[in-house]
Amino acid sequence: MKKYLLLTLCIINLRSEFPTGNSCNQLSLVSGGHFPLEKSATNHTQDRCSAFDTTIRQIQYLIVNRFMKKNFILIVISILLSNCSNDDDNGIDCQLFDPAFPSLYIKLVDSNGNNLIENGTVNPEEITLQNGLGFRFNPPNEFANPDSEIREFDNTIELFIPNESTFQYVIKLNDTETVTLDFLAELTKIPCNITYYTPTGVVYNTQNLELREGSSLEFITDIEL
Repeated sequence: MKKYLLLTLCIINLRSEFPTGNSCNQLSLVSGGHFPLEKSATNHTQDRCSAFDTTIRQIQYLIVNRFMKKNFILIVISILLSNCSNDDDNGIDCQLFDPAFPSLYIKLVDSNGNNLIENGTVNPEEITLQNGLGFRFNPPNEFANPDSEIREFDNTIELFIPNESTFQYVIKLNDTETVTLDFLAELTKIPCNITYYTPTGVVYNTQNLELREGSSLEFITDIEL
């Protein structure tokens, strides 16, 4: 870049010292004064001016051409670097990254630990939400082995996790019974600038309940009725 600037300055300096353009025309019109020009001298000067101008234009074209090529290369490099910034420092391709997000389940049980939905005491179709982001009934997994860990999530209620550090669910089980749950959650940051809230605690009837993590990021707690 510096050498192109220096070359441009040299060209400007040469133009100031060598008669070109209008200067050539002025010389050709001189007919008196201390330095009258003969016709042959005038033609010779104009030829030199024309040749010099052509050379100058060629040099300017080369400078501009080289400058544009360098700028184009810099632009391409910048775009490539920008695309590379979509990749995490750990080498993860963020465009293909498909992370797991936490899920939250509650199991309604009696004092003996029996699942109240499974034994028919609570009808999942009667459950409504009075406060909370949303929920869905999680039926038994038809394809899991009977002794599989995932069976713990059969006949449970999945509660959707909001992007908040504290949130409450008020769940109406039927016409006579309502459950109020207060949750704590922690902001979690993972690669590719992705964040979510992970549940860390739950309070029911002023008591802190155990929040167990089953498989990856699947949390469940028992609500004893």
